[in-house]
Amino acid sequence: MTASGYVVHEILAQAAVPANRPIDHLRRVGTAFSLGTAGGTLLAIAGLGSFRLAPVAVALAATLALGALGLAPWLIRRDDSAEAVPVVARVLGTNEPAEMRLVWRAKRTAGILVPVVCRPVGPEGALGADEGDFRAVVEIPAGNPDKPQEPEVGSLLALMQAERGMGVLVPMPDGQANAGQRELMARLAARPKSLKNAAPILPIRRGPLERVPGWAAAEFWTAAVVGAIVSATAFGAIAN
Repeated sequence: MTASGYVVHEILAQAAVPANRPIDHLRRVGTAFSLGTAGGTLLAIAGLGSFRLAPVAVALAATLALGALGLAPWLIRRDDSAEAVPVVARVLGTNEPAEMRLVWRAKRTAGILVPVVCRPVGPEGALGADEGDFRAVVEIPAGNPDKPQEPEVGSLLALMQAERGMGVLVPMPDGQANAGQRELMARLAARPKSLKNAAPILPIRRGPLERVPGWAAAEFWTAAVVGAIVSATAFGAIAN
C-alpha cells in the first residue's frame, strides 16, 4: 500500500496521459465544433429581427446538419482486440472508502474502482510474466450503490488488458478465465509473493473531452469558437 493509503487516487494520478491519438483529436475537435454550432445558431436566431419562416427553417436544418457532422468521429469504432492481452489481476487494499470510488452510470447503476496488480498471460500460457507485471485500476459492478460490493483484497480476477503498454482493463469477452489464466491463478494462489504489489503503473489515457493538458483545452475551445462563427455566418446568409 502507498504511504497515504489512497491507492486508487495515486494510481490514477500517476497513470493519466493525454488523449492524443488521431481519433481522440477528431472526437475532441468534432464535439467542440458541434457545441459551437449550437451556440452560434442560438445567437443568430436571437439576432434576427423580422424573418420569414421558410428561410429560417432551411437555415436551422443546415446548421443542425453541420453540428451533427462534427459528431461523426464518435461513430468510428477501433478494433483493439488484436492487441488485447489476458491477465490475472490480484485485488490490492486501499484506505479509500467505497463511496469515494463509485463511478455512476445510466439508470443509477454504479461501478466501483478497485486497485489491482496484474500479470499478463503470454502465448505459452501462464508463463507470461515476460510481458511485465503492472498496477492499474479496474471498474467492477458495484451492485447496490448504497451498499457497494467489491472483491476481497487478495482475490484473483481474470481480465483483459485492452491494449499493450496501457493500463486499461476490461472483462473477459465471455466472462470466463481461459486455460492460461486458470493455470496462472493456481500458481499465484500457491506462491502469492511471486507477484509483487509494487509493480510499475501503466499509463491510462484521459477521455478525449478532458481539457487537460493546456493544448487539449486550446484545441477544444478553438474548435468551439470556429463552430460558432461558421454556424452564425451560415445561418445569417441563408435566413436573410
